[in-house]
Amino acid sequence: MENKTCAICKESKPLDDFYQCDNKFSSYCNPCRKSYKKNWDRVHGKKRRAYYNRNREYKLKRLHETETHKQCSTCDEIKPKKCFRKMGGKPIRHCSVCYAARCKEYRERKKKYMMAKGRKG
Repeated sequence: MENKTCAICKESKPLDDFYQCDNKFSSYCNPCRKSYKKNWDRVHGKKRRAYYNRNREYKLKRLHETETHKQCSTCDEIKPKKCFRKMGGKPIRHCSVCYAARCKEYRERKKKYMMAKGRKG
């Protein structure tokens, strides 16, 4: 039987002591891998929970979307997908009404900026 050296404990152990996936063996022996994973979960667990809680509200909000309807991210109304403009073959986040309002607001901001710069807008 072949042996392999663990990257953590530096001990030479039989291949049966290493995790195998797709005919490749892990660099860590099973006991070291288990302790590494436990430590990683302890250190990164808070980050994972915070990420989950941050995105939970967003996922619940999008739960009501179907194949025919979509929720506008500006007005939060659920509207038919035909009310959303397409960009790259996919509907964008804002309904046509909100998208038009955002474009108008952008043009006004840009016009004020150009006037302040002394350019013709």
